[in-house]
Amino acid sequence: MKIHFFSIILLCSCASQGPLDVVFDDSGTPEEYTAAEQAAFEWNDTCKRDLIHVHRGTGEIPLYGRPGHVDGTALAATLTHHDNSPAAIVYQNDSITGHPLMVTLAHEFGHALGILEHTKTGLMKSSLPTTGTVGEDGRLIPGMITQEQCDSLSR
Repeated sequence: MKIHFFSIILLCSCASQGPLDVVFDDSGTPEEYTAAEQAAFEWNDTCKRDLIHVHRGTGEIPLYGRPGHVDGTALAATLTHHDNSPAAIVYQNDSITGHPLMVTLAHEFGHALGILEHTKTGLMKSSLPTTGTVGEDGRLIPGMITQEQCDSLSR
């Protein structure tokens, strides 16, 4: 009986986590909030799972903009705790040229979801191209988020 009980506990402890609870800072603009919502939608829709919630108010992971490069030359950064869980997401909110904010935030959401390494292509590339990431409909082009990336997520 104890072995069976242990198995149940082990299975329960391996269950997937709930969606990331991302809290948009009140100082952000309506356009920035829309970009954050769209970035979350891209992950949720592509992976066909509820991975990220973006909202105003209080919650787990703050998302906020600040002027100037975030980390030397970066347009954004996902700050993490010592265990690599996301602590905050910061983005440059002035003079972002060439990169739609939605694409930048979708990239950072990938890190917050647990994709810590950059890839050679697609959304998680370390240096995103300034063109060819978003289609005429304003959505990420197909393949920017891969099924392999979706399958690797524990949420």
